[in-house]
Amino acid sequence: MTTSTTTAGTTMQAIIQENYGEAENVLRLGQAGRPAIGDREVLLRVHAAGVDRGVWHLVAGLPYAVRLAGYGIRAPKTPVPGREVAGRIDADVVKSIGADRVIDYTREDIADGGRRYDVILDTGGNRPLRQLRRDLTPRGTLVIIGGETDGRWLGGSDRQLRAVMLSPFTSQHLSTLLCSENKADLIALTEMIESGQVTPVIDKVYPLSETIAAIRYMRDGHARGKVVIDISDASHR
Repeated sequence: MTTSTTTAGTTMQAIIQENYGEAENVLRLGQAGRPAIGDREVLLRVHAAGVDRGVWHLVAGLPYAVRLAGYGIRAPKTPVPGREVAGRIDADVVKSIGADRVIDYTREDIADGGRRYDVILDTGGNRPLRQLRRDLTPRGTLVIIGGETDGRWLGGSDRQLRAVMLSPFTSQHLSTLLCSENKADLIALTEMIESGQVTPVIDKVYPLSETIAAIRYMRDGHARGKVVIDISDASHR
């Protein structure tokens, strides 16, 4: 996460990480080299950045599979961390943005009352695969997107692996989803936000200097929507 300095130069203000660990132990506010612009490239001024579980994984270096994915074995390859995904949202907020029915998973099971679902999107959850399959109809579809467990090696991604391997041998369709940003999707998302079809849910906004507090707030499960780092504010100091 970076912000341009107010005067011309070769450095910029940034949150810097040189080792893996908890945010309060490995992140610091400092100066980083300003990116060089190559042929057919542009330099963008970023005004805000999101904080999500993906940021925590990259900062902590856990599960270890993150490091093997190319982010650096002993230390981060990129000293300036940053990612983008949504945070946890509570029941009232979910209702306010149009959900027909909301289940408080801390108080009831999603299949209470004998309900079974044609499609389940499991986003960043930790429910066992067998339980998710039980909650599906016989020919239902399960899509596992991320996962959070205490495993230091796979950190919940073992559910995706087992789902994909089991799917050919059952009437249910079990799959996973890996996504990456692309121009077409970003344009479509921007149009939906500008037209009011999609309303971002923002919980709290932190200045760049309080990035550690933002990550801690998200990590401890307090977020009720998106946690945002305001970078533009720091650029005027």
